[in-house]
Amino acid sequence: MASKSCLNDDSVGPFVRGCRGDFDFTIKFETVFLSVTPAAIFVALALARLAYLVRRPRVVRGAAFRAVKLAVLLVFTALHLSLLTVLCKTDNGAATRGLWIAAAASNLVIGLAMTALSWAEHAACPRPSILLKCYLFVSLIFNIAQARTVTLAASSQTWHAHLFTAAVALKGLAVILEAQHKTRWLL
Repeated sequence: MASKSCLNDDSVGPFVRGCRGDFDFTIKFETVFLSVTPAAIFVALALARLAYLVRRPRVVRGAAFRAVKLAVLLVFTALHLSLLTVLCKTDNGAATRGLWIAAAASNLVIGLAMTALSWAEHAACPRPSILLKCYLFVSLIFNIAQARTVTLAASSQTWHAHLFTAAVALKGLAVILEAQHKTRWLL
């Protein structure tokens, strides 16, 4: 995948100079502060929350709604697996390739953590998951900014941009689904 990399895309920046209209963050800044760092924080919190939820009794039914939420999150995870595969197989020599691979790998882990947390939260808590809703909403805003960068940086092959944008759209759907109340399915 050839990319239109800016001269300072491999610096923390945070702003690029000389490309993308000088109105964007550097790829390194986006990867570190808008993708990998929030992912690491969420995974740590999600693991602690999962450990707590495992011991809680089941208080919510709604298998069909739970299946829809999980299907959306599994497709999100599959998109990031595809994105990681495309990025690993493509060698364009750009300094930003490794950064994009790190972001795709962290998003793959996030997809798995969100799926597990959604599964456990649905059955054990009558209210929507605050942790999941907050992470999804904040990371959705971050991912919209990243989608712009990925779209502008991808030049000849746009698989990266298409897969990432599709994953952002699915994350938006996941925000809506995870915000739904479950009172009609209470035991």
